[in-house]
Amino acid sequence: VDEWKPGVDARHTARVMYRGAMWDVELEHGAQARPGLFMIREIQGSRLFVANAASNTTTNQ
Repeated sequence: VDEWKPGVDARHTARVMYRGAMWDVELEHGAQARPGLFMIREIQGSRLFVANAASNTTTNQ
């Protein structure tokens, strides 16, 4: 995902190319809205629900 847009109920959304087609993407509650790689958790119709991929998260030390 290159860019997130604030959506309804504070959900972030995006459009991405996946398997040769454009898909709507919604960020799972609690995930961080930043550019990068995400893991698909669920598919509903033409919408992908995603969470941060393990390599895309950082921790404060």
